[in-house]
Amino acid sequence: MAVVFEQVEGWFRPRFICDACQQPITDVANAMVLYEDPADDEESSLTRAVHAHKSDECQMKAAKMARHDGDIGMWDELANHIVMLAVDVGMFPTDFNEQYAYLRAKGMVPPPPEE
Repeated sequence: MAVVFEQVEGWFRPRFICDACQQPITDVANAMVLYEDPADDEESSLTRAVHAHKSDECQMKAAKMARHDGDIGMWDELANHIVMLAVDVGMFPTDFNEQYAYLRAKGMVPPPPEE
């Protein structure tokens, strides 16, 4: 369950949660996605994604959850994963910027770090 819906002081937001330690992922540079290896008898190429912090402990636990045999297996940076998901549902940079501005005006997301 890598995405949860969190209520904070009367407002709500989705959050990425590390599947290994169950703590929020708050730094995209310190997070990864491990793609589950399909079982030998599975014909479908659809498998789950395990989201995790990059700490050794979380990586090892997530690798086991993703059925990787003795190594980290197939994985990607969380930032790449998010971009691929956004593009897959038709959200490109202009769409993202427009939606971000809308949510920012409503007070639902913080300002960028450089402001």
